[in-house]
Amino acid sequence: MRNKKITSILLILVMMLSLVPSIALTGYAQTSDPVSEFYDVVKEKFSPILNSGDMAKALTIFSAVTKNGFSSEINTGLGKISSSGKNILIQNGFVNANGSDKAIENILNKATNEEKIAAILVKIMNNEDQNINSDIVALYTDIYDALPSEVKEKEFIKYGSTKEEKIGVLLELVKGMYDAGDKIVTEADGKIKILLPSGYIKDANAILAEKVMQGEAPIVLSSVHEEAINVFLEVLSQKINADATAKQAVKDLAIKLNLYEAPSTSGGSGGGGGGGSSSPSDDTSSTVETSVPKESIEIKTEGNITVVTVKTEDLTKSIESMIEKMKENGTATVNIDLKEVKDLNAKVSLPVQALKKLEGKNANIIIKTNKLEIVIPLQSIRLKNEKSNIVLDTKEINKEDLKHVVKNEIKSLVKAVELNLLEVEGSTSTKIDAKFAKKVKIGIDISDLNVDTKKAVVLFIDDNGNTAVVGGKIKNSKIYANLAHFSQYAVAEREVTFEDVKDHWSKEFVESMAAKNVINGYEDKTFKPENKVTRGEFAKLLVETLELDKVDSTVKFADAKDHWAKAYIQTAYEAGLITGYDENTFAPNEKITRAQMATMLGRAIESDKKADLSEFNDSTFIPAWAKEAAAKAVGEELIKGDNSSFRPNDNTTRGEATTVIYRLFNR
Repeated sequence: MRNKKITSILLILVMMLSLVPSIALTGYAQTSDPVSEFYDVVKEKFSPILNSGDMAKALTIFSAVTKNGFSSEINTGLGKISSSGKNILIQNGFVNANGSDKAIENILNKATNEEKIAAILVKIMNNEDQNINSDIVALYTDIYDALPSEVKEKEFIKYGSTKEEKIGVLLELVKGMYDAGDKIVTEADGKIKILLPSGYIKDANAILAEKVMQGEAPIVLSSVHEEAINVFLEVLSQKINADATAKQAVKDLAIKLNLYEAPSTSGGSGGGGGGGSSSPSDDTSSTVETSVPKESIEIKTEGNITVVTVKTEDLTKSIESMIEKMKENGTATVNIDLKEVKDLNAKVSLPVQALKKLEGKNANIIIKTNKLEIVIPLQSIRLKNEKSNIVLDTKEINKEDLKHVVKNEIKSLVKAVELNLLEVEGSTSTKIDAKFAKKVKIGIDISDLNVDTKKAVVLFIDDNGNTAVVGGKIKNSKIYANLAHFSQYAVAEREVTFEDVKDHWSKEFVESMAAKNVINGYEDKTFKPENKVTRGEFAKLLVETLELDKVDSTVKFADAKDHWAKAYIQTAYEAGLITGYDENTFAPNEKITRAQMATMLGRAIESDKKADLSEFNDSTFIPAWAKEAAAKAVGEELIKGDNSSFRPNDNTTRGEATTVIYRLFNR
């Protein structure tokens, strides 16, 4: 009886976590009894946690997810996705044209309907498994009915004529969503994150192609659809993180079910802007590396493509040797030096059998050619099939084919590349187009390009020719970007200026940071360089400059809970950049002083170089809490004095803030 009750709770959780992939991907179910089969599969998959202790944890999760509605979390989730992702939701009726929720909360409410869930519970507790089918169908019927008409009348029509057929396939897709080894729960900055399985888009597209009615073109999902789907998973992540007990319960159950992906170990303590300690990020974990020997790499040429194969046995030995040296929670790096690859046209094949030795560990694969550097976190690679190889496919794109993107602020396009990740087994090659669980870092060589480095950026180019800035930091003649997925990317030069900075001393810094999309002007196309900067605004600048991923946890400071910059403030707090005045007060609308700004800057860097602040004639006015971090910021020349004065209590202007941000960005 007790085990059956636990199963019912888990069944409900699976339906909620699987909701969006199900409603987004509908086909025609051909199984004779999809409901019974669905229930049996769920029971089997969750058998490792069918015990009294885990039952209590499951109940805690369910309570947290269903508490106080979903509207706040939905708004936060919608605020994080790109315009392309939001357009998908708008086109399919989930979101209004103004970006507000239209159908998402209603769908989630139907998925957590207490009355129908209670009916399922009662029958399971009374050992009435044979009568549960109708209740499962009733719950999914409500979910189906809550779908926007745009979905039901335009997309679903290709996959059957009756509602029953579509409900059957919802269950078909849910039951196969999480296979053994899928990592769908991880942590980022100490917060639980629910992920879509890395291979789900591929598997769903295969179902869509198979089940589509004869004569109809199947729906084909891409990374943009995945981003829209992740809004729902983002809502669930937020609900779980709002309850500390539920958060721990999710982690515990995910580990038992082998669904948990260990996070990278970085972060810090301390704070900034208003007192507190000033320790930088604290990473006590060890890092081990291995470099693949040249004799373990086979290189050949096929036309204009350099084909690279890393030998399975040799890579396995290198990884095993490295693992022996790893400490718990350490970081592992596999370096593959391919300087023989002279251009961007290459295919690099890595054996899954060897990479699986690192599964569950915080590991990176670093591939360096003569023209390209790529850092791939292991959790961004699909490692299901040991017989397959993961192939990094890079190719240079003719600039003439992309000349249509050179418009508005884009002055010129100097190099373009298409990046793909493939899963290859024998002659079968499958493109992995899912969004990465952790961003992939790329560095493109620009040493031979005629481009203004102060205005150079990396652009993402979508299928419609729309562009978005995804990077612009330059180091050692490479321009870097952190990518959420592979696609077409280009190195370009952007020209952004404002009328009111043309004669201002900060012009160079403002135009550079505006070109790289770090700062923005006002709607009237001015920058207002002499306007004062608030503490909330500077927190945002720091987070953007350091390229930190915004956290989705509840903001610590009571006076920032409804502030437009709350996500940036909480991100800065969790990264150890700020502390606030006390536990509840950050004062986000208060003008930031130069001492506060210097403190935040000092906490953003790791440096042993410290300036002697007594050289400033007003050094006695620098607050004691600011001196250590300020000494680092001055020592690294991020902030400078003004005629031998530090002016610690003066407010910071937009021109001044942009200048120090420029120095930090290019450090």
